[in-house]
Amino acid sequence: MGKFDGVYVLESREGWETCIAPIGMSEEMLKRMLDPKNKVTWNMFENGDGSFTWSTTLSLVPEWNSTQTVKPGERTEVTSPVKSFVTVTKKDENTWLNRTEMAGVVFISEVRYHSYGCTVNGSIEGQPGSYKEEFKKVSPKITGYYQLESETGMFEIFKVFAPSQTKEEFKSFMDSVEMKITENSDGSFTIVERGGGSKQTYTFKLDEEWEYRHESFGIEEKRVATKVGPGAIKFVCKNTKDGKTYEWTVTFTQHGATVDIVHGGLEGHEVYRRGADIEGSWKCVAKSDLSLYLELLEVPADMRKQMIEGKDEFTAERLSKGKLKFNINSPFFPDGDMIVELNENYSVEVMGGQMNGVATECGETMLNVMKFGGKTIAQTEKYTGDFLIVESVVNGCKNAAAKTIFARV
Repeated sequence: MGKFDGVYVLESREGWETCIAPIGMSEEMLKRMLDPKNKVTWNMFENGDGSFTWSTTLSLVPEWNSTQTVKPGERTEVTSPVKSFVTVTKKDENTWLNRTEMAGVVFISEVRYHSYGCTVNGSIEGQPGSYKEEFKKVSPKITGYYQLESETGMFEIFKVFAPSQTKEEFKSFMDSVEMKITENSDGSFTIVERGGGSKQTYTFKLDEEWEYRHESFGIEEKRVATKVGPGAIKFVCKNTKDGKTYEWTVTFTQHGATVDIVHGGLEGHEVYRRGADIEGSWKCVAKSDLSLYLELLEVPADMRKQMIEGKDEFTAERLSKGKLKFNINSPFFPDGDMIVELNENYSVEVMGGQMNGVATECGETMLNVMKFGGKTIAQTEKYTGDFLIVESVVNGCKNAAAKTIFARV
């Protein structure tokens, strides 16, 4: 993930009709392309290998929708919507130069990213005329769960707060760093930070000072946070003991968040991936199509009725290093806590026999595959705000899929 990740929507365009003419677009298509109702959207994402993936959608010209992955400095062949070659180079920290060879002409454009979105200035090589486009960056959802995926330069900054800490202790701490962020109805934010077995919870409002303490590292600070762009918040921190200040900026995307920290002459960078916001108490509020699903599982008829009419409840908590703790209030599950480690086999005794399974996390969705009574159950759990939608399928039989909806309580 990178700081430019996000969704961008075209707001204005000047001179584009003159520059697009040489590629031979039909008059009818050009009319749709230039229609003010044609919504043009970019979705950009930086990959782990340094390449970038752009997806472009046009509401009135879907035949020109495209997805392309390019690496800075490399000439990349693109086959859709028309054959072309794209070369992207970095001009400076916030500016990219694009060279697109298409239909015998060469488009040259400069894309400059800023706090509002990005500005594109372009022209056709060797021809008069130019065009300009303004894109607004869409503010991503901030509320959610985030887990540290990678970092650079953080050990040196870590040593400022905890001079006696070793690299091994630092690594152990960073392996368990995660945070849950909630944007509250009054405009404030609540952050729950975890790492190294400690837990910090604090609430703040933008543009208002608050106090922050972290007893494990002896940190006592006054902080203020302000919005510096769509999905971007800058924090300025002042040590209450020596008066020194430092800053960090969090940039949120649909996939996660990046944190850039500047402390004196030190700079650090963190990448967080967005995960499923599972923590809390959940209650079943609706069920659909359970009858055939339970028949395929060969559940006895009397038990089926009880399962269809029951309103199960459960609580979920994240533990360190990919472990989840569940407590399920259901006559079909044993009393007490159940610990599940992501991507590892687990086993639980349920009414009717033993169930084995493995769970993995894909963004805000949990995938759970279980074996029970010789049957395979594939379960997709989508966490969306205060609701959880569970779809369960037996032996791949989609026409007998059951859905259960839970609400956070």
